[in-house]
Amino acid sequence: MIGSEAIGSPRLVTVTPKGGGGPSTTGKADMLTRMSEFFVRTLREDPADAEVPSHRWLVRAGYIRRTAPGIYTWLPLGLRVLRRIEAIAREEMAAIGSQEVHFPALLPSEPYKQTNRWVEYGDNLFRLKDRKGADLLLGPTHEEMFTLLVKDMYSSYKDLPLSIYQIQNKYRDEARPRAGILRGREFVMKDSYSFDIDDEGLAASYEKHRAAYIRIFDRLGFDYAIVRAMSGPMGGSRSEEFLAVAENGEDTFVRSPGGYAANVEAVRVAAPEPLDFSDVPQAQVRETPDVPSIDALVQLSNERYPREDRAWQGDDTLKSILFKVIEPDGTTHPLAIGLPGDREIDEKRLEAALEPAEAVPFTDEDFAAHPHLVKGYIGPRALGETSESKVRYLVDPRVVTGTVWISGADEAGRHVYDLVAGRDFTPDGVIDVAEVREGLFMDLVQVAVRRDVRHRDKVHLVRVQVKQQGLERAWRHASDHDTTHAWDTSMRRRAAAAGAARGPRCARRRTASMLNRRSRRVSRTSRTSLGRLRRRR
Repeated sequence: MIGSEAIGSPRLVTVTPKGGGGPSTTGKADMLTRMSEFFVRTLREDPADAEVPSHRWLVRAGYIRRTAPGIYTWLPLGLRVLRRIEAIAREEMAAIGSQEVHFPALLPSEPYKQTNRWVEYGDNLFRLKDRKGADLLLGPTHEEMFTLLVKDMYSSYKDLPLSIYQIQNKYRDEARPRAGILRGREFVMKDSYSFDIDDEGLAASYEKHRAAYIRIFDRLGFDYAIVRAMSGPMGGSRSEEFLAVAENGEDTFVRSPGGYAANVEAVRVAAPEPLDFSDVPQAQVRETPDVPSIDALVQLSNERYPREDRAWQGDDTLKSILFKVIEPDGTTHPLAIGLPGDREIDEKRLEAALEPAEAVPFTDEDFAAHPHLVKGYIGPRALGETSESKVRYLVDPRVVTGTVWISGADEAGRHVYDLVAGRDFTPDGVIDVAEVREGLFMDLVQVAVRRDVRHRDKVHLVRVQVKQQGLERAWRHASDHDTTHAWDTSMRRRAAAAGAARGPRCARRRTASMLNRRSRRVSRTSRTSLGRLRRRR
């Protein structure tokens, strides 16, 4: 029998008449009928620490009250909303046969040390000691506890399948709590786990959970998207997130009219084919004084070293950005990332690519410790694990063999022209962390421009077709290329409910064919993460 408590469901009530009688003796609940009796205070002014509308509205309307940074007290109005959201989640989970459990928030450290997440969570984990010196933590997630509970109670495969879930407070020591209850140090999460005998059972459990989450979000009235995501420290062979779309949010995702959707961390750029560089002249070092930026370098190059076929552009340059990578055990090592000069690194994508390690930009002290690296003029020939600097060098997927670049010459005031990847330098690997950009044909244009002058007509043709024939007809001419179209919006709608449930979670396998779908136009939208589906074999 499935147990599910419907907290906040409708109740029969009686009202005590004004000035008459005492408390009701019918056994039914009394209802407050006057706002003067209700424990609520509204505010005329916005709270000073409120950054987004949802935060302002919740505080001013008397739903929540700030206790400390990232920690809030739920007042009667807010608590009623929170409980009704929980009731909807419980009803839909009961409908698929999932049973509710409830773990403590204060947990022993041993299970998390066994999985190494005691270290991998880093500073995000609330750690403490009891009077005997034993390590404890406030649970950021409960995968370990769910697994140990089933291991303790079940001893045979005949007891499976099983689906259990909980709705519980979680704790993460966010470095920058913001947006009220959307990113706090204490938050409510519904997490669900299925235990199955084989892959077929796992797939069936996933589909049940997915359908339940869709019904939950439909009942809550969200404008939401289901997007592919990175598994992160939770693990799993595939992840999907349920994201609410609104005007003010903390993150972004990409999606296409054809149905492809992924958060920016999960987007992957298809690398172009290697190019023939037999007719490219040898690399030349040229004087480029006083060029503190890519724009200044491009302007100087067009003034001093113009070329016949076209003007120099930012995407002709290759810049190297230095980071210090901090591993969970505290050890550090340098990392250089090379990418086209007109692109920037997306911090979210970098964080996901290096997780559980963290990356911080190089400081003056770091440059002093690596005298072979000339700040502002770093080129790929001074980088790499086999170079004198021993700095690991990873490049954007667009930097393939045969592409030609302008890059630093590792000397102040000088750059190298006609620097060819695969001939003049070889990176240690690839890392896809560049920002996802606005523009339907942006990635196609970047790929074509990198080839050589004979491909310029093709790029021009695409641009003309976009202007004269419209996007749909032009798209057919570019159907052999993976491209992205980014469109920035942000998030806000129904924030009071959105923040109350940080989200359901389970696990699922990644389907490579969907990730590698070609000819997709992608739009980029801000989102808030309300739920996550994750599948682990």
